[in-house]
Amino acid sequence: MDGKRMNAPSQYFKGCYRVATPVTLSPSFHDIVSKNVSPEMQALARLEKKDRAAAVSEYIFQSIKRVTVYDAVPTDVCYYGGTKNNVREFEFLEAVLNEFYLKYSQRYFLQQFGKSGILLKDVPAQLVKRLTMEAAQFVETQDVLSGAHIRQLLEYTRTYLSVTMSYHRREHLLPKIAVVANDHSPWQVAFAAAMETNTVPVVYVQHAEVSPAFPALDFTASVLRNAASHATYKAIAPPRGHVFVVSRNLGEVRYADVVRDPGPMATIGIFPTSHFETTALSRVVEQLRQNPSVEEVFVKLHPNGAPLTSEEIGGAQLVESVPDTPFVALVGNSSVVLELLARGVPSFLHFELDEITPDYYGFVRDGIAPRVLPADLSAQFWQTDFYGSSWLQRIARFDPAVLDDGKESRRELAAFLGDLIRNPQGKSFSSRKYVQAMKQFGETILAALPYSKRTKEAWLSAAAPAAKKAAPLPNGAED
Repeated sequence: MDGKRMNAPSQYFKGCYRVATPVTLSPSFHDIVSKNVSPEMQALARLEKKDRAAAVSEYIFQSIKRVTVYDAVPTDVCYYGGTKNNVREFEFLEAVLNEFYLKYSQRYFLQQFGKSGILLKDVPAQLVKRLTMEAAQFVETQDVLSGAHIRQLLEYTRTYLSVTMSYHRREHLLPKIAVVANDHSPWQVAFAAAMETNTVPVVYVQHAEVSPAFPALDFTASVLRNAASHATYKAIAPPRGHVFVVSRNLGEVRYADVVRDPGPMATIGIFPTSHFETTALSRVVEQLRQNPSVEEVFVKLHPNGAPLTSEEIGGAQLVESVPDTPFVALVGNSSVVLELLARGVPSFLHFELDEITPDYYGFVRDGIAPRVLPADLSAQFWQTDFYGSSWLQRIARFDPAVLDDGKESRRELAAFLGDLIRNPQGKSFSSRKYVQAMKQFGETILAALPYSKRTKEAWLSAAAPAAKKAAPLPNGAED
């Protein structure tokens, strides 16, 4: 990699804020990340502010013994992400491109590139020195720092080095478009930052609903799922780059079926988050089985959840896919409720399945789905007038497909991506701003970041109590 690119670490610095933001602002996210924090990370976080910047930075680079290097090949579009939810979004983007007959090549970075490893000492010293300084500079800006922040920073740095070295002195292999489906996990953020450092446009395809604890939108293009998500992001900070709101439902939607009366007898499908409480799930299964109006109970686990046997959850049937036969859904604090509603499944939220902050996504607040309390499980809770004609107006904020088939929005997205493929920009949207800003590092960088001021202010008022009282990670936050 040439010297100019090695000396443009501003994207790395910006990514530090991006991975730290949800840890700071979401007690749920902080708690689940903390489960992977080592005693040494905790000890570093307890250091006096004046001492910890150099100590944390040194710890990060001492912890990275080897750097994974991938055998990249030339491609127009390169996807980065391994979870089922991420891959689903990549397949959606492929479907949009194919719908309008765009010609392009594509590769899945993690799944299709071979890999090897090098020692950290074999990474260009100039790059390591610069990132060491950047990491320390970032830590210095933080008034509140926990072991969870350090853990995210370590994983982020490890992956940033990996992606950067995968294209070191092989810039001709860089894709024309880089695609991620997560805007805050350290691995995807690192891939995006490394691509932007190399002036590759990054496209973010939203894979699940968002919360105010997410970082601001700052990509060449952001492909959001609905108007509600767009409003949430705009409340965080003015989005940068192009924003497209495109329904993920390319086929028929069946919202009208939700409004119909499911009848006095029902099969109940339970959809927990990826971080549910096994005891709570078993308790719900048992309670539903004792309900004389419940014909059958099944459980559909989150794709990233821990594997379980039927015996571990009270003998309920475990299913791999959503059944086509009619049923009523009982859902944890998960955005899967929107997918079920689009299938025509009457859905109810039961927050007692996990310890996530109740109504994390605001579905009850916004009138999208009603909450069911433990006492309601013994009754015909699905017999309700909640799902009426006015509900169809409310759900339109969460799925544009309620109003039209979405073909025009997909056409606009395909045209934009096609232009990027045919006419590589040479510089990404974000790179121009941040590479220039590196000349005045420090406070100039902070001013250039669209969400850093908000984040820093919020940390002072929200992070300290959040660290003391934390709840598990909301569904989808890690994948």
